[in-house]
Amino acid sequence: MKTIFFIRKKTNFKLYKAFHKNVLTDDYNKYTNYFDETPSDAFYEAMAWSGLRDNNVKAWVDLLPEKKAAIEALANRVPNLSKTVPCPTSSN
Repeated sequence: MKTIFFIRKKTNFKLYKAFHKNVLTDDYNKYTNYFDETPSDAFYEAMAWSGLRDNNVKAWVDLLPEKKAAIEALANRVPNLSKTVPCPTSSN
């Protein structure tokens, strides 16, 4: 299960990035203006972990505390965005 999550998560980074930049343009621009950088892969990884973190999924629980802290620090940037929109899921 953990392997499937990581494979899917890496694939979703590209989707998250494209969705953020091309659909949530205002949020993307606010992020880049506020943090003076484009969102990194690590930022999108933090977003991918959010559902697992919020539900105490074993993959999250098993992470080293340092990794969790790094993920949470990036996830804390989300409130600086203007809105939350659920990412569309594929039917695959």
